[in-house]
Amino acid sequence: MKATEYAEALYRATREKSDREVDRMVTALVRIVQSRGHVRLLKHILFEFEKITRRRASATELRVRIKERSALETYAEHLAADIRTLGAEGLLQKVHLDPTCIGGYEIQAFGQRIDRTHKRALITMFETISST
Repeated sequence: MKATEYAEALYRATREKSDREVDRMVTALVRIVQSRGHVRLLKHILFEFEKITRRRASATELRVRIKERSALETYAEHLAADIRTLGAEGLLQKVHLDPTCIGGYEIQAFGQRIDRTHKRALITMFETISST
């Protein structure tokens, strides 16, 4: 695993936990990292964890990129699930209309992005076809 993955897992696990539980989780993470022989990653995990914490604390909005406003209703259920995945339920939603977005949507919060646009799917399909 990469340091960012460890840090993200630690951040998600320690969200809304007491100091005692956080201490226990950090101790467990250190043991896991040691058992896998990744002790040198500890410094980088801490750096990434601090970066994630700062980024999440300063986030004030959830950005939604979509072709047209009426599509918000179409994708409402999927959007809600992805917003929960990002842990961005309480953030102010800012909608950006993008005519190049063929269909689907993209959301960004806390420095993370979920791209469910048809544009991304078409580009991926094109790259797959052209590489064979």
